[in-house]
Amino acid sequence: MLDESDITLMEKALNLDSEAVIEGCRTDNGPEWMALMLADAERMLAAAPPNAAIGGFAKVGPIGPNRAGEAPDSKFGRSHP
Repeated sequence: MLDESDITLMEKALNLDSEAVIEGCRTDNGPEWMALMLADAERMLAAAPPNAAIGGFAKVGPIGPNRAGEAPDSKFGRSHP
């Protein structure tokens, strides 16, 4: 899990409101990622991609669930500095 300061940093960097992020976690498959579960896919698609590393994270991966019945179940976006 990410602490509140990391989540607040990401909300500002991606231009998200405070209700957009459900939770966040650090992931590591080589470079360290910050994964963010957003309230819905629309917010994930509207997130402003950062143009530089944020808070020491090389990559950011927002995830947002689609509405019930829509395929796929979620949309995943990634941004690179």
